[in-house]
Order: sequence, then C-alpha cells, then structure tokens
Amino acid sequence: MKVIEQHLISCDLFVAIGTSIAVYPAAGFMQLADASGADTLELNLAPSDVQ
Repeated sequence: MKVIEQHLISCDLFVAIGTSIAVYPAAGFMQLADASGADTLELNLAPSDVQ
C-alpha cells in the first residue's frame, strides 16, 4: 500500500474505469490523487457517489 500511495501522490492523471470507487482501500485512491494535484477521470456506465 505504501508504494501505491507514493504513486498516487506523484501522478499527474488518475483514471478509474468500471468501478464504483466504494470499496476500501481503492475507494480512497481518487481522493488521494486529487488532493495531491492530479487530474482525475472516472469512466463508468453510471456515476459513483465520489465527489
């Protein structure tokens, strides 16, 4: 998880494809990348509840 966190903090773009982003630990990935300044993109059939 530490390695994933380091990549999320340093990435420029985070893309979540086909996930509700509701199950941890992956649920926090988009928020961490966004808080670290990355652009984020969610590609799903229906929008998730993540803001």
